[in-house]
Amino acid sequence: MLCLQDSGAGSTSLARTPRKFGLCVCAPVNRRSSCSRTMKLVAVTVFVLLTKTSPSLALEGSFRDAQERCFQYLNVHDSRWEEFQDVSSYPADEQAKQLVRCIGLMLRFWDDCEGVNAAVIKTFFQPDCSDQRYLNRTNECLQDIRVQNVAGSETYDVLTVVFETFHCYYHQYGNLVDLPQFIPWTANELLQIEDLCRNILTSSPPQPVDDLGRPPCLSQCFLLQAGFWSASQAVLLDRVHLQYGRGEEQDVFIRKVTNCVDLYRQQHDNSCILADQYMRHCFHHESFINRSTPSQCVAI
Repeated sequence: MLCLQDSGAGSTSLARTPRKFGLCVCAPVNRRSSCSRTMKLVAVTVFVLLTKTSPSLALEGSFRDAQERCFQYLNVHDSRWEEFQDVSSYPADEQAKQLVRCIGLMLRFWDDCEGVNAAVIKTFFQPDCSDQRYLNRTNECLQDIRVQNVAGSETYDVLTVVFETFHCYYHQYGNLVDLPQFIPWTANELLQIEDLCRNILTSSPPQPVDDLGRPPCLSQCFLLQAGFWSASQAVLLDRVHLQYGRGEEQDVFIRKVTNCVDLYRQQHDNSCILADQYMRHCFHHESFINRSTPSQCVAI
């Protein structure tokens, strides 16, 4: 996990270190290549969620967990459970396509209106260490899908698109990682977290409010509850990217946010003010919420 933390003397640095509300550890991962013996460790983010030791409401989920739930939601017959255990052998029938769409919706890497969220779906796959063309192959595969399935056309079939999109990543990008990953919030869920914090911070008699009419420290409460910030003021950059950086490469987004966070840390030492500046100017939270407001689905 990438964490942004204070390194002393007013400076800010990136670190992969244990945090109070999360830690970075290594765990073995199976690979489908000869280099599995030389590179068997991947960074795994482990968080204690919904416990007395963490204020975060953040959710994590694995592909297998989502698959099991979708088996039940879609009432998949017991006779097909074993067939679906091997992702590589998913038949291209209607129920298999519905299953993949269900998994994508649950893990938030798919949206019927906007299509695949590349940043999110990539977290569920680990590229092979010796493969230099995995990204090119994946993009070529996705482009073929777009050519063959024009959004808005009479022949467009969302189930076929999500099914083939998933298999582009499965066959071309990397190995499926069955470890829990952060699940981005929907815009409505973020608004609910904000309302929760507003209620928590509302007092009688009324406290002063900011220029937007919000109670003090609302942003800090929000970032803690949503799982984007730890009590030690570490910005969880990988999560922030998955939530707010749709369409932007991770390294570019993180570098930009890091510079922004560093700028405001040099200007303020009040955590409530810092959190507010981060949300407004580094994460652009308001524009994200406005952009994500449900509207008529025109095309993917």
